[in-house]
Amino acid sequence: MKYLILSAGFASLMTLSACGDISPDAASPEAAKAAAERIETAVTADLSEMDIPEIIDFVADESADMTDLLKTVTDGASAKAAVDEIRRTIPRLNAAIRSLENLDIENVNLNFGNVRKLMKVGQSQTGLVNEVIRISQIPEAREILEKEFDKIEITSN
Repeated sequence: MKYLILSAGFASLMTLSACGDISPDAASPEAAKAAAERIETAVTADLSEMDIPEIIDFVADESADMTDLLKTVTDGASAKAAVDEIRRTIPRLNAAIRSLENLDIENVNLNFGNVRKLMKVGQSQTGLVNEVIRISQIPEAREILEKEFDKIEITSN
């Protein structure tokens, strides 16, 4: 059962995994990629000091923050305003997901508290997916954010 719940949690987290360029100020894709790598490296270092409940909370909070950000998108102008923060969030999510993937599952204590935290991640992800769907129905916003949404990798796990 522990593997089933953790697998569901990891699959849920992986839908948030994305790779790509960030940094609104970057003059080139190389500069944007370097900025993303700097963010991811810093967050990975912070996450290495956390235990699994803290990492799960981190992912849930990042997902909820992105969902809240996407809720502000109502047209093309608000979509443009959201792009920069979306690009900054992607590397933080990647770092958190990698931290969870690198855990020794055999030694994870899957108590009620951890299960509740994984459920919180699932709820955050559901909200995020709902916002992506909503935005995809706004032509101007979809056109601006489509490239960002395309960076989200949905796993088959």
